[in-house]
Amino acid sequence: MFLDDDLTRVREVGEMKFTPGGLLSFNRFMHLFVIITRHSKEQFIKEQRKVREKRHRAFRLKCWKEYNVCIQHEIDMEKIKYLDVINYVLKEFEIPDGTYRSSFVKYQMRRDKDMQMRDARKLILQEVEDKELEEIEFNEEMVDKKKCIKILGFYEARKLDVLSILSNPFTH
Repeated sequence: MFLDDDLTRVREVGEMKFTPGGLLSFNRFMHLFVIITRHSKEQFIKEQRKVREKRHRAFRLKCWKEYNVCIQHEIDMEKIKYLDVINYVLKEFEIPDGTYRSSFVKYQMRRDKDMQMRDARKLILQEVEDKELEEIEFNEEMVDKKKCIKILGFYEARKLDVLSILSNPFTH
């Protein structure tokens, strides 16, 4: 799916609704949250493919300095892609940046809403990662596929921890 197609579908649902305090209504927020999460992850994966060979080469040669640079680039790229998608979506709907971020923080503080956000993020990331894993060719001589998937899952979980801290530093 393309980002603009998803945004068109959200527009068809109706205008953005705000709470009396100026935050996005939870339903509208979740629409945007799902779109932003899915498309930022998809764009990050496309960028990650570009540097995969360089990262693998550095790992095979045990050139840890170069490997560290590759990993740091991936982390930075994921943050940039996330912010790019957020800015694009907010601009399309003419929503002030502070409104989305305030809504994000507010809904994270309410346990029921936070659980829904976590479940949605988990489902979206699983869907995107499953799609990505189907496209990866595994070298069985190095690591078997199940172990590799487990390693990738751990790696992704750590990156999500970093991104959540960056997106909301006040709770950490």
